[in-house]
Amino acid sequence: MQRGSHDIEKEIEFEGNSKIIAHDSEGFEAGKENEVDVVRKFIDRRSQETDINQRLHLVWFVLLPFLIVVNPVI
Repeated sequence: MQRGSHDIEKEIEFEGNSKIIAHDSEGFEAGKENEVDVVRKFIDRRSQETDINQRLHLVWFVLLPFLIVVNPVI
């Protein structure tokens, strides 16, 4: 599987609901601090916006199940 390329600054508009604007980050990979820094700066900047239309309203974090290691307690 190959990771996609995403620009967190690019707005994604949803067909049928122009009031929802999404931003997709590169995601996080172990040992890659730059990816975390890009997202942190975006969140910091957007949460400080005075224009309500530019302000960050929601963060959606997706965790892929096949990456989770579960150690059952028996």
